[in-house]
Amino acid sequence: HCPSATLTLTPRQRIVGVREIARLRATREDPTRLVRLREQFAYQGDATCATDGLCATSCPVGIDTGTLVKDLRKKSHGPTSNAIATILADHMAAVTGAMRVGLTLVHGVHLILGTPIMSGITRGFRSLSGGLIPLWNPSMPRGAARIRVNGARRKNGQGGAAIDHRTTAPVSEALREVIYFPSCINRAMGPARGDADQRSLTTLVVELLHRAGFTVVFPDHRDELCCGMAFASKGFKRQGDAKARELEQALLRASRNGALPVLVDMSPCLYRMKETFTSGLRLMEPVQFVLDYAAPRLTFRRLPITVAIHTTCSAEKMGLGAGLKAVAERCAERVIVPADVECCGWAGDRGFTVPELNAAALA
Repeated sequence: HCPSATLTLTPRQRIVGVREIARLRATREDPTRLVRLREQFAYQGDATCATDGLCATSCPVGIDTGTLVKDLRKKSHGPTSNAIATILADHMAAVTGAMRVGLTLVHGVHLILGTPIMSGITRGFRSLSGGLIPLWNPSMPRGAARIRVNGARRKNGQGGAAIDHRTTAPVSEALREVIYFPSCINRAMGPARGDADQRSLTTLVVELLHRAGFTVVFPDHRDELCCGMAFASKGFKRQGDAKARELEQALLRASRNGALPVLVDMSPCLYRMKETFTSGLRLMEPVQFVLDYAAPRLTFRRLPITVAIHTTCSAEKMGLGAGLKAVAERCAERVIVPADVECCGWAGDRGFTVPELNAAALA
């Protein structure tokens, strides 16, 4: 399962490397070799680990080497990096806003220069920076449109904005409302230049929910909310846990202490929430929500197309592959699940910062 196995190290080799570094630190028998191993591990063991945890699914005793690497990252962070992470965590609305602006500017430059020139310039900048500048690619999305709440009303005095639109399906079942938590990455990233549908994912989710007859309720202060995965995966556990607690409390208020289900539009975020939440909220990603709640209220029309499915690491760990195929088969005449396709190696941002990991995973 490991995306770095053909590039740097396997999970087992990472464990052996960490063990040898610890042994040399304890015995002090070869300081030169210790320094060399620590320098090499920074790239081979840390930077190229996707920390997706799929290794635990094939390990006979369930060892998740990604957890080990995240713990090592946590121990490597000093006061300055922790202070920066705290500032970012406390100002998520500004962070996602800055991402939207930056992505829109880059998208505009791409439109002006074209793909070949843009690719050459960005590769040059990355090379001059010694790999510090992330690698641009033609599929880089533009900034997402801000979520517009039309016809908003106050929700139970809590200020939770709900969108009331005319819908194409009558609501006959008991469930009429759904809490929608749009992930911070989807609040920031919109469609790419070549996407056939130029609507943002958040817009599409709301339109689908309205078509199925639901009233959509957003949690209060949604632009500040985050599951904390972006921090925890980089070793900032304290900041990540704080964001998770903040999100859980906001969703409890919006859902009337769990009376309403919560739809999360990214499976990695949902997996993180299920790992960290303790309140028993009904958390669902789009595939499960469509099958359990929306499908009876929608009319599906199978298009004469072929769809290939890639199940993300988090969705795989939650056992959602079969559900994803079932939804796709309602929408397309032919559905393909490619054999032997594992983790894509993107790992949040590794496709930008360590693109060779992404390339090795997809080889």
